[in-house]
Amino acid sequence: MKHTRRDFLKTAALGTAALGAGLASRSRVWAAEPPLVRVVQVTSPGVMTATGPEPTRVLEMVRRGLLEITGKPTAAEAWGRFLGPKDIVGLKINPLGAPLLTTHHEVVLGVAQTLQDAGVPLDQIVVWDRGQADLGKAGWTLADAPGKMRVLASDVAGWDETAYCDCDPADAQGSRRSRFSKILTQRTTRLVNLPVLKHHPAVGVSMALKNVTFGVCDNVSRGHADHCAPFITTVFQQPSLQRRLTLVIADALRPQYAGGPGGDAGAQWNCDSLLFAIGQPSADAVGVAIIDAKRQEMGLPPVAQTDDKPDYLTAIGADGLGIVDLAKIRWDKITL
Repeated sequence: MKHTRRDFLKTAALGTAALGAGLASRSRVWAAEPPLVRVVQVTSPGVMTATGPEPTRVLEMVRRGLLEITGKPTAAEAWGRFLGPKDIVGLKINPLGAPLLTTHHEVVLGVAQTLQDAGVPLDQIVVWDRGQADLGKAGWTLADAPGKMRVLASDVAGWDETAYCDCDPADAQGSRRSRFSKILTQRTTRLVNLPVLKHHPAVGVSMALKNVTFGVCDNVSRGHADHCAPFITTVFQQPSLQRRLTLVIADALRPQYAGGPGGDAGAQWNCDSLLFAIGQPSADAVGVAIIDAKRQEMGLPPVAQTDDKPDYLTAIGADGLGIVDLAKIRWDKITL
């Protein structure tokens, strides 16, 4: 079913901007200056070792971030704000730069452990991405059996002919349609976004928004035009996606500040951090700031001063789909 931008803006434009505000009050929220939204950066210095992240410390980071972003006393209560034991929870990872640049297994397993603590059965947790080959490069094997965590690929599960969006630009065959993955629309009820923080030549920085727009649809290559702004803004506002979104838990343990989107060990550094946010756009705004700070340290210009401009963030903010101005974001930094 096609949904237009106008349809969505009437009902859900402020979902990422005013946590807890009901639809009836959202116009009042935007009539005045919007409140600060939060992004929590949890850092555990030295969590990255020569062989990868230290699992117990990553789990500690996940638990602390959940408490900080929700204000709840336990991880189970934190997840209870977004989902329940009957939900089927999709963990949307990004393995495209594997093996050097991918959502770390330790992060995925840490999140899965906290979901189990919240009463979600293991076989109701789905690790997924668009391509089986990319998942394989990142060390994931497809699995779909009772009693075990599921690992699914959209190019195997297929695309939903009834859930799609039409937007410019068209592909070489003239098609403007991108269908949502059946994993999103038929196999899961909630989505936790587990992107990796990296430089990307089309959008400057790829993190939350690119992972939940390009990563959940087919026919996406066409979407890189105009720094991905038309495609990301159109896909992001679709109800099929919006109604499932919960948290961003971004893997910034070892980001990449240049040369993306593929992995380049020479342009990566140990940031030792995870980023937690309810607003996908606000998470990306902080991600850009982290990449720009590292680029400055390395003598490179900020991405906005290159051909790799993050124009999609400007478009998201202009359309009222989230907060992207750092002055309106409370960026809390927690060191363990």
